Amino acid sequence: MSDHTKYEIVKAFKEFDQNEDKKLSKEECLKYWETNFPLLNSDKMISQVDKDGDGEVSYNEWSEFWEYLYNLGYSEEMIVSEV
Repeated sequence: MSDHTKYEIVKAFKEFDQNEDKKLSKEECLKYWETNFPLLNSDKMISQVDKDGDGEVSYNEWSEFWEYLYNLGYSEEMIVSEV
């Protein structure tokens, strides 16, 4: 994965992580998606990315999720457009 794609993944995480605790809470996700089906998007994202089941998405879980999609064959362009 290119440095540009990794940069975009980090940038997106920081946009979600409003309190800068390096975890994405449901509340932060709701605020981020406030006009685009926030509850549905938040619940879906957390359920797919939260590997340790603590109800939050750590930076490691976040980056591993995007790396996983890249390894499945998603292009970097697709990943950058989704983050």
